[in-house]
Amino acid sequence: DYCEKEFRKCMKQICKAPLAGSKKECKAQAKAFQELTKNLGAGFHRSSQKASCDCVEGDDVPARHREYLKAFLQKYNESQATDELLDEALTKWKGQEAHLYFQLVKRHGKSFVRFDDIEAEFHGDGEL
Repeated sequence: DYCEKEFRKCMKQICKAPLAGSKKECKAQAKAFQELTKNLGAGFHRSSQKASCDCVEGDDVPARHREYLKAFLQKYNESQATDELLDEALTKWKGQEAHLYFQLVKRHGKSFVRFDDIEAEFHGDGEL
């Protein structure tokens, strides 16, 4: 639900000033995209998570989140990789760490998502 909500917000923002066509056409295309992601997104997410993630349980979870967040921030925003800021972010997003990582992609995605023949663009700054 979180990703679908974020996708709807993104499409709404894009359709305020579409790059081509009318706002009405943009909204119709956005609605079609939303139906596709609603129907196919969860399955794709599950399979990609299974293929790329290490499952950690119990007492090891907080340490793994901290380790991942620290490594990410050291690479993409070193000034925020302090113990104080890590603790603050992990406390704020406790139980919703996936949402934190989504916000980090929105903020820093241009640094690691490869775009071929199109300009890298992420809507929204993302928040910590």
